[in-house]
Amino acid sequence: SLSSIDVEQRLTVNVLPAANTESASTRTYFTSGQHTDNGGYGDSGYGVKDGAGVIYSPAISGELVGRFGATQFTSGGDEVADNKALSMSWSLTGPGCIRSYTVGSGDCSDGVSISALSNPAAVDSQLNVRLDSDGTPGTTTLTAKVDGKVVKTYTVKFFGQAKTISFVAAQTIGVAGGGTTGSTWWDYSISNDDGDCGDYLCIRSAYEENDSAYTVVVKDALGTPMPIESDYSGWFGNLVVTSSNSAVISDPCDDDFIEDGAGLYAVAAFATHCEFVSASTATSGQSANLVWTIFNNDGTTVTASQAVTIGGEAKTVTVAFDKTSYVIGSTASIALTAKDAAGNPAYDGASVLTPAGLASNLSTSGSGVLATTTTVVGGKATVKTFAPVVPGTWTVSGTDLNGVALSASATITNANDARLAALITKINALSKLIKKIQKKLSIK
Repeated sequence: SLSSIDVEQRLTVNVLPAANTESASTRTYFTSGQHTDNGGYGDSGYGVKDGAGVIYSPAISGELVGRFGATQFTSGGDEVADNKALSMSWSLTGPGCIRSYTVGSGDCSDGVSISALSNPAAVDSQLNVRLDSDGTPGTTTLTAKVDGKVVKTYTVKFFGQAKTISFVAAQTIGVAGGGTTGSTWWDYSISNDDGDCGDYLCIRSAYEENDSAYTVVVKDALGTPMPIESDYSGWFGNLVVTSSNSAVISDPCDDDFIEDGAGLYAVAAFATHCEFVSASTATSGQSANLVWTIFNNDGTTVTASQAVTIGGEAKTVTVAFDKTSYVIGSTASIALTAKDAAGNPAYDGASVLTPAGLASNLSTSGSGVLATTTTVVGGKATVKTFAPVVPGTWTVSGTDLNGVALSASATITNANDARLAALITKINALSKLIKKIQKKLSIK
C-alpha cells in the first residue's frame, strides 16, 4: 500500500519554438531535352514522360535522364528566403543515381553520385538534382521531401535493348495507282516546342482527327515500352523500316509520330503511328509486307511485319440490314460492302456514297437521313442506328459514286406483335412435340 507514502511525480516538457519559416507550399518539376514542366525552362537529358506522368529513359551508364527540382514558396506565391527554408531532400530507390546538379556529368561509379541528397533547414529554399542511369534496366522511384514530409514522387523506367515489336493495324488496303493510306494528326502540347526536338524525341498526343494506318510498340525484355521513331538510330542499335516489295508499297511508314498514351484517342504509351504510301505501279490484288527490323548493339535482331494489300476505287456497292425484321425503336446495323473493278475490297478510306448519304423512308430518331458520305475500311462500313418508331416496311436508299441506286428493306413490328409471333412459334413447336409423343405411344 502507498497510502502512508508521499509520492511526487514530475514531468518536464520541453516546448520548442515554432520554426522561423514562411514555407507554405512546394513546387516540383522535371525537365529534360524532351520535356519541361517548370514554365518553359529547357534542359538536356533523354527522359520522356508518358501521359500518366511516368518517365522513361535509356539504361545507358552515365546517360542523363534530366533535372528534378523542388522550391519552397510563401503563401503569397514568392520564393521563400533561404534563411527561412525548411529542410529538403531527394532520395532514390532503384537503378540509377542522383547528384547535385552543379557537380556536372559523370557515371554512377565516379564516387560523386549518391542515392540521397539533402539540405538542412535555413540553408536553401531550392534543391535541384540530376538523375543519371547506371546502365541497369528497371524501375526507380525518386522522392522529394520537405521537413521530412513527402511532397512529390516520380516513377522512372529505364529501358534496355529491344526485345519485341508489335503491330496494331487499323487500315491494311492501300490505293491502286499510288496514294497514302491513313492520316496522322497530333497535338504538340506535351513536347517542349512546336515539334522540332532536335537530337531528342518529340512525344505527342494523338489528335481527334488522327486516323493512322497502323501503330507499332517496341518493348525491352522487361516489357517496358521504348519511344522509337521510324528513323531511330542510337541508344541500343538501329531500326530499319522497309517494304517487301517497293513496286507495291513505296513508303512503309510516312509522317510518323510517337504518342504519350493518354486521352480519348490514345492507342498505347509510346506507340509509333504511321501512314503508308502505295507505289504508282501498285495494282488491285497485289500485296506486300511492312517490315520493322531492329539491329541491337549486342548482335541480336528483332523483326516484325504487317501484311497489306492493294484495292481500287469502289465499283460495286451493296447495302444490307443485319436482320430481316426489327421491333420498333430497337438497335439496327446497316452494312455497306464495296468492291473494286477486279472484285477485290475497295481501298481503305474509299468513299462509297454521294453526299446525300443513306435516306430512310420512315423517321429514325427524328431524322430521315442515316449517313452522309461514308468511307470503307476492309471494303466495309457499318451504319449504326435505331429502327423507326412506327411499324411497316423500312427501306433505306442511296446512290453510290457510280450513280447506281442502292436500297435495302426490313420489316418493323411493334413489341406486342413480336411477342405474339414468338408465342405462336412456341405453340406450334409444342404442338409438333405433342404429336410426336402421341405417335410414339400409339395414342389416337
